[in-house]
Amino acid sequence: MEGVALGALPLIEESSNEYVFDDLEPERSRLTLPPELDRRALHLNVKPGFYAANRSIVLGAHAQDSRPG
Repeated sequence: MEGVALGALPLIEESSNEYVFDDLEPERSRLTLPPELDRRALHLNVKPGFYAANRSIVLGAHAQDSRPG
C-alpha cells in the first residue's frame, strides 16, 4: 500500500458531524449512550418528561389546591 503511515496522520479531536439518535432504538435494545455523547447528540422521538406526560393531572391537582375554602 502506498500513502502515509497511520501514526503520521494528525489526530482529529473535534468533528463537524452531528450525532443523531432515535430514542426508541436504544430503549428497544436496552442500550445506554455514554453521557458525553448523549449531551452532544440530537435526539428524535424523545419520550415526554413527567410533567409533559401528566400535564392535565398536575394542573388539575394544582387547581384543586388553589381553591379557597
